[in-house]
Amino acid sequence: MKREYWGIAIILMVLLSCKTTKNKEYVELVGQAQGTTFYIAYFDSNSRDYTTELQTILENFDQEVSTYKPRSIINQFNDNSLDTIWKSDHTYLYHSFALSAEVKSYTQGYFDAGIYPIIQLVNSSNNVLSAGNRLVDSVMKIPRDFYLTEKYVTKLDKRSQFNFNAIAQGYSVDVLAHFFESKGVVNYMVEIGGELRVKGKNKFNKYWTVSLEAPNSTAENREIQEIVSVNNLSVVTSGSYRKFKEIEGKKYSHAINPFTGQGVTHSLLSVTVIQKDAAIADGLATAFLVMGKEKTIQFLESNNFYDVSLLFIESDEEGNYKSSYFGGFEELIVE
Repeated sequence: MKREYWGIAIILMVLLSCKTTKNKEYVELVGQAQGTTFYIAYFDSNSRDYTTELQTILENFDQEVSTYKPRSIINQFNDNSLDTIWKSDHTYLYHSFALSAEVKSYTQGYFDAGIYPIIQLVNSSNNVLSAGNRLVDSVMKIPRDFYLTEKYVTKLDKRSQFNFNAIAQGYSVDVLAHFFESKGVVNYMVEIGGELRVKGKNKFNKYWTVSLEAPNSTAENREIQEIVSVNNLSVVTSGSYRKFKEIEGKKYSHAINPFTGQGVTHSLLSVTVIQKDAAIADGLATAFLVMGKEKTIQFLESNNFYDVSLLFIESDEEGNYKSSYFGGFEELIVE
């Protein structure tokens, strides 16, 4: 699933062809899903190979939630070919709505899966979309809420459209993690498109370490901003330093502010969120990138319900990068 903006990449020295290998009894699986790549590693004391099951889960998830697949369930819902999403039929999409509603409520609207029409408009325009633009104003008026029950989801307005790119990759990571938990697997890493969740230890009997790329990192010259050691946690980053529009010398992020319909322009380049659930971390990273550092810290100082740890990367007027932390993130850094 292609995100509307890129986060800091997780550096994984793996091939990007789909194959399974075993190394010191750990199974490693790499391949493609949701328009990006994935890497999965796990140890099973009974030497069971879950390759088929994992790939089936990813394929089914894609078919329900990925907007880049023409006849996916979310696309059918968006174009009104389907008017109801039943939990019993489309569990992944139903829970994407439920998780999005949860994060939207918590962030007071800074995360909003209903801004898909404005995202499409912004991405198709070569001009700054500002208040007063009639087309922008009309799209901003499209309702973004939906009706969610314990059994189904339906629209309140047929014009509404939804996109879960900012939460679904994290959710799919959680789905695979829950699969491992159901099988009694307690040592694993699941990474999809840079969003990851780990538990237990790696094949070297060490807690998993995650390398976070610096904003100036390239495919030819990898630069590391931080390395963290984590256990039973998810690491998710949202960033705008690679994908933006520059108009008259001003950079407009592809992280869209739901209240203005415009890309944010503050100095915050990326936010890395560490939290147990990858879906929640994914949604919060999106919201915090839109909020900016100061507003995020102010928000969390009185409302850190999810007990998150954060890494902020900002740029100054000279283009230098600066890291800062919140919620004990620095305690996870590997020196």
